[in-house]
Amino acid sequence: MTRFCDINLDDYCLSSVSGFLPDRPPVERLPNPYYDHWEDISCDLPQLIASDRLKDKLESLPVLSTAMLDTEEEWRRAYVVLSFLSQGYIWSGNQPRRNLPIAIAAPLRKVSEYLTIKPCGTFAAYCLWNIAFSPTFGNQRINPQDFVSLCTFTGSKEEEWFYVISVAIEAQGGRLIPQILDVIDAVNENDTSRVRTFLEAFVTCIDGIIMTLDRLDENLSQEFFYHRLRPYLRGSKNMAEAGLPDGIFYPQCQCEGGEGQWLAYSGGSNAQSSFIQLMDIILGVDQDVDFIKDMRNYMPGPHREFLELMTSASNLRPYVLSLGNDSDVRQLYDEAVLRLTALRDCHLRVVARTWKGYWWDGYNEVLTNDPGHYEVSLL
Repeated sequence: MTRFCDINLDDYCLSSVSGFLPDRPPVERLPNPYYDHWEDISCDLPQLIASDRLKDKLESLPVLSTAMLDTEEEWRRAYVVLSFLSQGYIWSGNQPRRNLPIAIAAPLRKVSEYLTIKPCGTFAAYCLWNIAFSPTFGNQRINPQDFVSLCTFTGSKEEEWFYVISVAIEAQGGRLIPQILDVIDAVNENDTSRVRTFLEAFVTCIDGIIMTLDRLDENLSQEFFYHRLRPYLRGSKNMAEAGLPDGIFYPQCQCEGGEGQWLAYSGGSNAQSSFIQLMDIILGVDQDVDFIKDMRNYMPGPHREFLELMTSASNLRPYVLSLGNDSDVRQLYDEAVLRLTALRDCHLRVVARTWKGYWWDGYNEVLTNDPGHYEVSLL
């Protein structure tokens, strides 16, 4: 029988310490001077947007090859930079721009193909691969202040706070992954003691995440989020009313057949967080919702594969159901599901306090339209 605790997390671009976040510091600037064109504009992105000069800058860029990218960290850095430049280009005018410059579209598609992720602004671009961390990262207490955002649209600390709250949540949750693998083995081995230990750790983790999420409006105002930041996080899918009936046109180089194609993608969302979905999967909460399934397509390929593996292996709920009503493990499971409900409630409170739109758009829709989404899993 396969022991899940023996899985090589590197195969899924995961870490036993940081989970879905990289466990090595990101590349803060591509080291090859060949990419200075991208990096210089990325560094000046807030000023170029504010002065309405970004369009001219990007339309005059040369088309750069991705052949000079070396390490995985460099490919991720290129994806982050190109994603920010593309989103800034599309949304920085009075009307959205429908055609990406070929100097952005061509390499963005190449980089995305290599990383097996969508060529658009995603949770990975804004959070997972866009954050540097301080030497305190890995300590028992993780604070949003431990992280620094490398790319922003506005240059504001409010925008950075918005990203690092999500990253702090990812960092807290990442520590659960070895225990998630172990609890699958524990169920197979009928080891209720280890199952109990996992559920206790899960409850503690969710409580910490709730405390972190509840801090979002400490440094983020409704006015800033809704009017200055949220426009740049929008996607091109189902955006006909905004002026994008066909999505965005991604041109191709002549050497690749020329022309190009219209592509429509959803905007960045915390529903694209693999950890957020993993919490439901391990507890056996039903994820048979079209939006949640679609958001998985915007995750890095190895993370999607890991979630598929966990979905096929998830065995905790039926095991707990078999223990009987009086089992303390069953009571702990109920408590774990209740804590997920409390996380949902915390999110709704933050939404009410902080903004009119939603970072967790579809995830929020699932929870508010189906208030029994978690409660139905109670035993």
